[in-house]
Amino acid sequence: RAEHEQLLRLKGELQITQLNALKKQLQPHFLFNTLNSVSSLVGKDPDSARRMLGRLGHLLRVSLDGERQQKVGLAQEVEHVGNYLGIEAVRFRDRLSVTYDVPEELGGVMVPSMILQPLAENAIKHGLDAMNERVRISVTAVRSNGSVTLSVMDDGPGCADVQRALDRGGIGLRNVRERLHTLYGDRAGMHATSPPAGGFRVDLSIP
Repeated sequence: RAEHEQLLRLKGELQITQLNALKKQLQPHFLFNTLNSVSSLVGKDPDSARRMLGRLGHLLRVSLDGERQQKVGLAQEVEHVGNYLGIEAVRFRDRLSVTYDVPEELGGVMVPSMILQPLAENAIKHGLDAMNERVRISVTAVRSNGSVTLSVMDDGPGCADVQRALDRGGIGLRNVRERLHTLYGDRAGMHATSPPAGGFRVDLSIP
């Protein structure tokens, strides 16, 4: 029993460490770009500047939250990633469009907190930052066979070697995969695809 309790304690500490690492991922260049955009909007479009500051405030509040919530309702998680993508949509203006298809009845389903933001960041980095054309990002949720599948997809240039990208990619995608395994074991999973015609999609299956 003592060994079991110690294992549970270590698992909890690992979950907190992974979540803290994710919270610290609100990268300095994102803050710099956001504040630059706000500065440029203050004189010519103060309403957009206020909206950006409001969204940034929500992001920072979650990132600095001392309660370390491991799971939140899906509606709250979608609101969080929506604040991030809302800022980027203003910054990139007509080059980025975002759509959501998340049924209202799934809003109370508990999911890992901040699990969607790294996927959205990946779509921005390898979609918008990699090309000059317009990019669409979609966030969806579907319930099936006792699990919920959360998906973030973009229609950017895509990736020639998905597995290599996952194995050697940034800390964001690795953190997502490791958090899912820590929280759910083999009952959860992450799957990424990139069609030959372009685009990149990440599906998270959560019990």
